[in-house]
Amino acid sequence: MASPPPSAVLWALEEADSLRLRQWDDEAVVYHRPSGATHLVDEVSALILQALEQGAMSLAGLAAHVGEVLGAGSQEELEQITGERLVGLQRLGIVVCLPGDHR
Repeated sequence: MASPPPSAVLWALEEADSLRLRQWDDEAVVYHRPSGATHLVDEVSALILQALEQGAMSLAGLAAHVGEVLGAGSQEELEQITGERLVGLQRLGIVVCLPGDHR
């Protein structure tokens, strides 16, 4: 499995307003309009996508958001899980990594 991405990058939706997301308990269905594909994702991925609908965010920011909503895990654990989900969403073409130092 790929390592989580460095925290010096921002993550964003591949295309603004490109998703339709419907969530039930700990699963969600995401329709990605540019590709015409529908994906079943877990709760963490859905939280990431909901946050990115508001704009680009860092791995640390996304992990903190996931932790606030789920109420569990250390920042290190949350960054690991969030990073893994981001890599998966990137492979699907739903999110993109914007490299560079954005401090």
